[in-house]
Amino acid sequence: MLRFKGSSSSTGSQHLPRSALWSQAALRWKPSQIAMGCGGSTSKRVLNDDVKAKLEEMFSNIDVDKNGTITKEEAHKFFTSFSKVNTKAFFDEVDADKSGSISKAEFMGFWDQVRVAGYTNEEILEELEDLAKGSDWVNWKDTKDVATESKSGPQAEYRPVQPKVEAAEAADTKPAEAAADAAETPAPAEPAMISDEVTAKLEEMFARIDVDKSNTITKEEAMKFFTSFSKVNTKAFFDEVDDDHNGLIAKDEFMGFWQQVRNSGYQNEEILEELEDLVKGGAWVNWEDGKEVSG
Repeated sequence: MLRFKGSSSSTGSQHLPRSALWSQAALRWKPSQIAMGCGGSTSKRVLNDDVKAKLEEMFSNIDVDKNGTITKEEAHKFFTSFSKVNTKAFFDEVDADKSGSISKAEFMGFWDQVRVAGYTNEEILEELEDLAKGSDWVNWKDTKDVATESKSGPQAEYRPVQPKVEAAEAADTKPAEAAADAAETPAPAEPAMISDEVTAKLEEMFARIDVDKSNTITKEEAMKFFTSFSKVNTKAFFDEVDDDHNGLIAKDEFMGFWQQVRNSGYQNEEILEELEDLVKGGAWVNWEDGKEVSG
């Protein structure tokens, strides 16, 4: 459940490319593809001393056993909510050599890349402070394409059920064999339903964002709801929920989105926890629900 982070340094609606070249130990990228439209050279985009000190402090806080690497178990303990999902998103982006642990070089190198991609030191420092307070991991738009697996693993390729051969089409098919084939056909899965408690929380949240009670959410209303990184969170929110891309989120779009999240395998308890976090000022999460978001 990662949050997608947009760079304020990119121009307008232009999106950064999502391609990167990898080495065994560190990221490589094409300078011409990074932060297009920012203008000037990327060579001066370096982390300042305040950010470096904060990164050193954060790495030390996560690396509980002080062995110079971060394990998934240590990351689970660091992320206080949705620890498994946030740990997966964190490792997808930062564990460059896919070793299952994050070295200090990988950790610092990742944030160097974020800086080169056009984010300011102030933006990075603010996000680090949010993370230290228990916020969710952000997927920075830094040209790296992260894994888009569900929390239960990669989604199986969709294969439509093939129709059984009818007796009239195959004279050698016996009734007993046809009956056996029918018995092996799995029954359709019951649809996952949002609980009454979650529905009530969604109704409450929609009413809270829809300040003018027009039964639609505007971007201005969403920006007032998200108390930190309001522009970035509002964009991510609309990218996922505004299905018809008309700049407004109707109540049926809002409720339908959460039903899609439930159908993707998330439990009512997980959704309820995230809704409560949003009400407290948490950032918008990009749910791994099979929907491609822009950027």
